Amino acid sequence: MMIEASFRRLARAGRTALLAGLVARCFFAAPLQAQPLPVREAPLGAAAEATEPPRVVASPQSVIQVFLEGCVQNDGQPTAVADWALAHGFEPLDALGAGADDLLGGEPGLVLGAPASAGKVLLASTQSQRCVVWAEQVNGPALRQAFQKMASSLGFKGAKLQSMIDRTLATAGVWRHQSQWRYRRAGGDQDFGLGSATTLVDTPRAQLLHFAPLQSTAPPALDGMPSR
Repeated sequence: MMIEASFRRLARAGRTALLAGLVARCFFAAPLQAQPLPVREAPLGAAAEATEPPRVVASPQSVIQVFLEGCVQNDGQPTAVADWALAHGFEPLDALGAGADDLLGGEPGLVLGAPASAGKVLLASTQSQRCVVWAEQVNGPALRQAFQKMASSLGFKGAKLQSMIDRTLATAGVWRHQSQWRYRRAGGDQDFGLGSATTLVDTPRAQLLHFAPLQSTAPPALDGMPSR
């Protein structure tokens, strides 16, 4: 598969994920600890020429649609997420391959590539109901606006929403806006975190959306360490 070949090329090129401390600061989605998330700048697909301008491969609305229909509406349930993705033409990737394992955060799960995206729009789902959409070469401010509109529409439909995080931070030398909402669907009894990490400038770059269960009301500390 072309996408799998891109992952192998990525591994051979020696490109590593910019995780560690960057990841730990992004979202609070587990009891009393920050939930690791991948924030990388190296492409997951084949490397583009340095002189070639970034090419948009997905619209912000299409990325939001994947997140809403794949992650949110399925409550992050891995079987439901996988069924939705396969029904919409997504292709499973090697979960142990370079890049894919980073999206799973070391958990068992499944990573799928969106059709016709050449591995630049990925959907990752774990057994713990953690669901991530990773999209490269997408306009950050436009994706943030679409994310906020999606959150508002969920509220209009009866979901409970509470803002938890709204800030800017530098990750891997790039300034991003980070937001997270505490979300409970209408009629539901479980709280989830709806999160985004999007760049501040219009230049298309890598963006991330995140969904995971929330089991604590303690707010995250700014340094990513658990609150006490």
